[in-house]
Amino acid sequence: GRGGPGGRRWQRHRDHRRAGGAARGPGPAP
Repeated sequence: GRGGPGGRRWQRHRDHRRAGGAARGPGPAP
C-alpha cells in the first residue's frame, strides 16, 4: 500500500508484493 505514519504488520502484507509498502511505525497503516 501507500506509505503512512505506521503499519509494521501491514508492511509485511503489501511490501512483498509492491515496493514502497506502508511506512514502518508503531501504529496501524491507513
